[in-house]
Amino acid sequence: MTKMVDAALSSAGGKVVLATSSDEKHTPENIIDGRTDTFWMTTGMFPQQFIISFSNPIKINTVTIQCYNVRCLSIEKSASTEVANFEKCTEKELQHVEGQLQTEEFAVINPAVMEDNANSQTVSEITIKSYSGTHARDNVFF
Repeated sequence: MTKMVDAALSSAGGKVVLATSSDEKHTPENIIDGRTDTFWMTTGMFPQQFIISFSNPIKINTVTIQCYNVRCLSIEKSASTEVANFEKCTEKELQHVEGQLQTEEFAVINPAVMEDNANSQTVSEITIKSYSGTHARDNVFF
């Protein structure tokens, strides 16, 4: 039986190759460090985006995101090894409750555009589940 792994983790080869903003104390790399006590904080402008690249092409089964103050999340994918040619997979309005962690799971591939409910957003963690040894695509765009 093939094992399910979190392909987004930096320890698994995941890498944030682009983020539209960054706070020096809460960098985009915090989303893929596997720790629940770290997070990426945006600078308050929107929409915000980040792209995760993998060390090898993978087939993504689910994407789970934990965040605060996100109004809408769009997930896109690209088979390109360059940061280009993204196609939208899904878009979802997220339920916002002030001060509460938002956790959303998508049965699609590649994260994308976030619109906010406040002056800044945070992404605590992203989990991208993939069966080890399966191949399909390379970049995830949130």
